Amino acid sequence: MSGRYSARFGLLAAGLGAALLLGGCLKSGPFSTGSVAGSTVMTEAEAARRVDALGETYERDPTNPRKALAFSSALRTLGRTSQAVAVIETAAIRHPGDPEVLAAYGKVLVDAGRAAQAEEVLSRAHSPQRPDWTILSAQGIAADQLGDHVRAQQLYGSALTLAPEEPAVLANLGLSHALSGRLNEAETILRRAAASPRADRQVRQNLTLVLALNGKPDEAYATASHDMSPEEARAFVASMKPQQRRTDAWAKARGEQSSADAAPPAAGKPKRTISSLGPTD
Repeated sequence: MSGRYSARFGLLAAGLGAALLLGGCLKSGPFSTGSVAGSTVMTEAEAARRVDALGETYERDPTNPRKALAFSSALRTLGRTSQAVAVIETAAIRHPGDPEVLAAYGKVLVDAGRAAQAEEVLSRAHSPQRPDWTILSAQGIAADQLGDHVRAQQLYGSALTLAPEEPAVLANLGLSHALSGRLNEAETILRRAAASPRADRQVRQNLTLVLALNGKPDEAYATASHDMSPEEARAFVASMKPQQRRTDAWAKARGEQSSADAAPPAAGKPKRTISSLGPTD
């Protein structure tokens, strides 16, 4: 997300908390490198060839920060997060005053789940004179990973001031509300995100997840069917049923009528939305 990409928070892996580990695991078939208009769609094989080409370019000139940004960004797209961190970390050491390198480094640290370190790096990449909504959104993800959902939601709000109705930020805000146990608010916000013409499949999958957890399997199936085959959509929604039952049981134990506003003890595997590493994404 160099401003073109902000929706990669990984799918909620072992529970809503795991959704904060932003991975970029790739499935076969076409995928998008970003969540906003203008992002590139390619197959996994095409993405792998791009990584090879950019890797060769980087190896010929490893001290060039722009080439490091491009290579790290491509690695990140394929979910090769540890390699992406290594490349951009080296560039950050060589170019400690480059705000674009620092922003990319902080974002990939968020992908890697290194939230505390990401916060420190991102704070150096951002300045009031040059506000960047993608950095604010990444800082929000880091805060969510650290369990500070109030601060995360404030950061997403600041990002939305700079980029109104940006679906990537709305998706992150929705997941943050889900992590706070407010599934109704999460659903409302994710519906806004998914309604945007710039929303990608990751945003819609997060809406699918929250709909399923909120006891709306038919709507979850309809949303999942936008990007999946009928069989895949049914399997995805069915995989949420045990989580939804645990959520309902948890709400009942609290004396509530449904899971709508209960904090779910576990969840599926949502994808968070974070900005790209550099201008090539």
